[in-house]
Amino acid sequence: MNNKELEEEEIRFLSPRDACRRRTGMYLGSTERADITIREIIDNSCDEISSGYGDTILISNNFNGFCFVADNGRGLPISMSIDKPDITAAELSITEFHSGSKFDGTDTIARVGMNGIGSSAVNFTSSIYVILSKITDKNYDRSIPLVKEVWESSGPRVKKDLYYALIMKEGIKVCETAGKLKDLEREIFKGINNYISIPEGQSTIVLFKPDPTIFENVDVEIPINNLQYFLLIQEKFYKKNVNVIVNGENIRSTFSPYQFEITKTIIPKDTSFNKQVGIYITFEVDPALGNVVSSGSVNGLTCNEGCHMSLVKNLFKASLKDYFKIKHDYLLNGFKYVCIILANECQFNSQTKENLKQLTKVKSSDFEEVIKDFQRIFKKNEDYWSSHVNKLNFLAESMKSLSAIDKAQKIMDEASGRGIYKLKGDIVRCFVDATSSDRWNCNLFLCEGISAAGSLRSGRRDTAFNAILPLRGKVKNVKDSTADQAMDNQELFTIFRMIGLGIDVNNVTKDATSPEEAYSLIQKYSRYGKIIIATDADEDGYAIRNGLCYAFSKFARFIIEFGLLYVIESPIFEQGGTYFYPSDPLIEPGQPFRVGMNPAKHYRRFKGLGTLNASDVYDVFYDESKRRLFQIVPDGIDYAMKLVEDINARKQLLISKGILTNPYNFTDL
Repeated sequence: MNNKELEEEEIRFLSPRDACRRRTGMYLGSTERADITIREIIDNSCDEISSGYGDTILISNNFNGFCFVADNGRGLPISMSIDKPDITAAELSITEFHSGSKFDGTDTIARVGMNGIGSSAVNFTSSIYVILSKITDKNYDRSIPLVKEVWESSGPRVKKDLYYALIMKEGIKVCETAGKLKDLEREIFKGINNYISIPEGQSTIVLFKPDPTIFENVDVEIPINNLQYFLLIQEKFYKKNVNVIVNGENIRSTFSPYQFEITKTIIPKDTSFNKQVGIYITFEVDPALGNVVSSGSVNGLTCNEGCHMSLVKNLFKASLKDYFKIKHDYLLNGFKYVCIILANECQFNSQTKENLKQLTKVKSSDFEEVIKDFQRIFKKNEDYWSSHVNKLNFLAESMKSLSAIDKAQKIMDEASGRGIYKLKGDIVRCFVDATSSDRWNCNLFLCEGISAAGSLRSGRRDTAFNAILPLRGKVKNVKDSTADQAMDNQELFTIFRMIGLGIDVNNVTKDATSPEEAYSLIQKYSRYGKIIIATDADEDGYAIRNGLCYAFSKFARFIIEFGLLYVIESPIFEQGGTYFYPSDPLIEPGQPFRVGMNPAKHYRRFKGLGTLNASDVYDVFYDESKRRLFQIVPDGIDYAMKLVEDINARKQLLISKGILTNPYNFTDL
């Protein structure tokens, strides 16, 4: 058999079931815990209630040994499906990806589960999965023959308690039947003594057990926070009272709003995807001007990171700046807020929906009316907000009075615990420190954002020596900044504060009389022996990495000279246990594949740190025998900085590389 035949023989087709069971992480995120399975089914019930059908959801994470979700909405459609006439629509919805009724885009109700994968993925990854849907006079004659037979042979009283049932095991149908609820539950709970009966009056009932061969932990946690947001949405946007019963207890929204509230429905300029977007903001300020405190939700899901959170901060800043004619940028100190967004079409960073990337075709300019709402509140509560703005102005002036030397001293004092500057926000959100007292052997990973920090944390087997500090985006361009201005930037100040050595204008080596003594002081006072820049292998990642290197070069060159600064390369492919990196040679120009790869065989492509699993992260970032760690050294730093600062140097480089030409020998090139 020749090589071509071998290659063709290796091509395989995976059914949705097999794909989901083999690559569960692609569809449900992590397989460490099965929590997301019950979340996906709860989302469906929340969507049904939000669409205006029913007012009660029942949830249990141990109902006779099953996870259990039920609601009194319309019930699952049990008529024979249009696309596959030999099975019911209910069966289609849990056996085929991208099947559902949420793709027409004609309504304006915000829905949580919109990709048509959730129910199917839960079915495929459950050892047993059961759906019960109420039979009514509107659907009995359009389903399987047994449904019609059971309906027509039952009296009026019994008809109120008839259900279509579908039982799956590991994603494969083992039983499809219909009958009275009591008879069906006896079959489902066969072998269980004194089982609890399924409550009557529900239209849709789902019972399932996560498969222990897939999930490391099959005990699921019910997302109470999500449900409380869901109840708040029903109250604020729909003026509707909804009952959510969790393990027999009717939970009420325990949410206590801040002092001020804004509820708004906006119509985007482009309504091709979102005909309207609901936004709810409740907020106040901390008199002590502490760090920003925030939490958020998208369509009832807890979602504390993403564009909706940045949107509220930017709207608030614009409102303050315009109304009070503020010229400085100390606008968010003390700001506390909760943001809830309702939208049909959203894009998240992953299946777990922890970070909102985009409200599809909705721009920040669509929310300009919210600025007016903020300013109406400012006007109505003039004393409260004038007092707050006076404090912000005083803070801005006091920060200007601190010289770069003072700020550097503040960094060193805080790190050693000697100083008088004790900030409330001493620990950055999602920062995880190394626990060892042997600080010189500890590493500080600087990464781009909360998602990347979560990935690095997932693969961190040794908590003693590895710390992770997430950045909030691109680093400030400090090309034209003084040291004082750079330290005025919260991102850079936080980085240098975590290291604890100061900056060039004032650092722990200032009194050293020799390089050896200076190095000894570095070892004594540095909180980390290695500062490692870990960013995605894309343009944004390179921009962040280069910005950080430039900032260290310009304001803390001594850290580079003493060998503390490193960059680590992120992979873009994995095949057969081997990782391939951007710096690896290409197989051929114009193609992304690296030497050593076989494009005809299975490979994984990474689009950022967030797409690496825990094992990948350990191999790439923590395993010293495998990772690609490069030390930043002083050689070439001056030239690199000149390229940033001098346009003529950049032109000369481009000419030398043949990218620009100078046929007339102009001297200004």
